[in-house]
Amino acid sequence: MLQEVLYPNFYIFQTFQRFCDVAVCVEGKTFFSHRAVLACCCPYFHSFFTCGLQDSRDDMITLQGISSDSFAKILHFIYTTELELCLETVQDVMVTANFLQVPEVLDMCAEFLYCEANLENCAEILGLCEDFNLQDLRMKILEYVRDCKVKDVESLGLSSQDLALLKTLPERKLVAAAYDFYLYTEETKTWAMITSLPEGPRSQEAFESASLGSCVYVVGGKQYQPYTVGPALSKAQVYDLKTNTWRDIAFLHQERKYHYMVGLNGWVYAMGGMDSKSQCLHSVERYNPTGDYWEFVDYLPLDFTMYSVTTCMGTVLRYVPVGA
Repeated sequence: MLQEVLYPNFYIFQTFQRFCDVAVCVEGKTFFSHRAVLACCCPYFHSFFTCGLQDSRDDMITLQGISSDSFAKILHFIYTTELELCLETVQDVMVTANFLQVPEVLDMCAEFLYCEANLENCAEILGLCEDFNLQDLRMKILEYVRDCKVKDVESLGLSSQDLALLKTLPERKLVAAAYDFYLYTEETKTWAMITSLPEGPRSQEAFESASLGSCVYVVGGKQYQPYTVGPALSKAQVYDLKTNTWRDIAFLHQERKYHYMVGLNGWVYAMGGMDSKSQCLHSVERYNPTGDYWEFVDYLPLDFTMYSVTTCMGTVLRYVPVGA
């Protein structure tokens, strides 16, 4: 009850400068606040207010070496527990949070960076992990890079230390079993169910899935209609292991069912299969997760109706049974 009353009222008091007993000046901007609130939520201010120096009793405190915008965000967090973050400013917020000794903000920044990580910015994020000693985030980003199955990992710009650590990470696999998805971790040699199709077990069939990074892509198939042919689908969805959420992505250009998929070098490939008339397809499409689009690539060389695909040394290998 006390927390429910204090949070909204103190925020109102701070917004309208009521009962404020201290002002903080950062880059020429003044922020009015309450000593008790700052001391309770921020170890830096607690130490400053209780150090016994003359400056600690002044009505105006000037802080150097941090940005006013990042301080405003953290002050808002102190009063509301809400933190606004974006890739352009998250580093400044982390610098200020580290200066003010607010670990909760650093934790939120780390979670934000993990959700925003991709192959283009992973090296920069790993640099922040080094700067702010975010070892848990560092391991998560390296696991993400491992799961992306990048052929030329040196091209990502990772440090020599991160490249060396990347080679020591145990393998893990995301696989689909019927309508459920399981994660296998080599280190513990265990399987764990992580999610199911969002529409339920009888929503679709003859679909295919592939993993890339921390995501599982579920593409195509047909509506669940036992013992019937059924039209092929072009729908595509992705499950993000980082956020434990499903979302729709761009549709295939070609409806397909009973097809095959792999994830490789930052792309997800959908190959062959059948169309709505159950005619075999030679076409191959690949999906770009960053741009959210599919594009056609080179056609399959032969009319294969039953085969398996995998990746090896940065290439796609296709197995064709004898007599197929």
